[in-house]
Amino acid sequence: MALLQKRQKEIITVYMTVLLVDDNPLELENLISFIQEWNMQRTDTAKSENPLRLCICSSAKETLTVLKTLKNEVYPNAAILDIVMPETKGTELAIELRKKNFTGPIVFLTSSNEFACESYEVHAFSYLLKPINKKKLFSVLSSIEDHLQQKKERKIDEASILLSSKSWKEKVFFSHLMWVEVKSHYLYFHIKNEEGQKVLKTGGSLSATGEVLLQDERFASCHSSFIVNMDYVQTVANNEAIIHTGEKLPISRRHSEFKSLYVDYVLKKARRYL
Repeated sequence: MALLQKRQKEIITVYMTVLLVDDNPLELENLISFIQEWNMQRTDTAKSENPLRLCICSSAKETLTVLKTLKNEVYPNAAILDIVMPETKGTELAIELRKKNFTGPIVFLTSSNEFACESYEVHAFSYLLKPINKKKLFSVLSSIEDHLQQKKERKIDEASILLSSKSWKEKVFFSHLMWVEVKSHYLYFHIKNEEGQKVLKTGGSLSATGEVLLQDERFASCHSSFIVNMDYVQTVANNEAIIHTGEKLPISRRHSEFKSLYVDYVLKKARRYL
């Protein structure tokens, strides 16, 4: 039978939440203005899938106090820190953030390059001199966006399903599962990985399997007997989904919406890299 390793429904929208810390109000206001301008230039897809959100503080003390109140879903996943601040430097704040398991990119701002070594000691993502060069800041923000997107995609690829029979168990990553079909009360999982192609046969129902697979945007039903990973579909023609490996899966009238789902999925993937 197929034992499903369940996970929460994939949340496609992931906020790009940037922590800004600078004790100079005017420089902080200028930084915010530049970031908002950068955000306006992003693609509509990027804005909808990774909306920008700012967490603004004026000192290290305020930052640590604010972060204690934030829930995981609104916790910053990137930070831009001024280095030269009263009481606690930005590099010291970065150390505290790392101790609290903050793993996001950290960018340092300063009017002097004497702290460059310190910034890299805490695994800085980038280092910008004041006054801020808008073009360089935009480049750094885009790099942070790409970093967060790649991190999200790696997390998606960790999704898996645990298949089993009386004599074996095998964990199959969604990224390796081309399609699953039901035939004569058995499920057949068609898999392609580094070792090649294979088919695993188990008991179970396609509807139960679909409850997990269809939560992931890569999967869709093209027929009452088939669920396919659209990453493996080369094209759709003559009521068939043609897989990269040459196999052809039927598209039933009942599942005619599969064609538009496939087109939307391909366009959505393409827009991510525009």
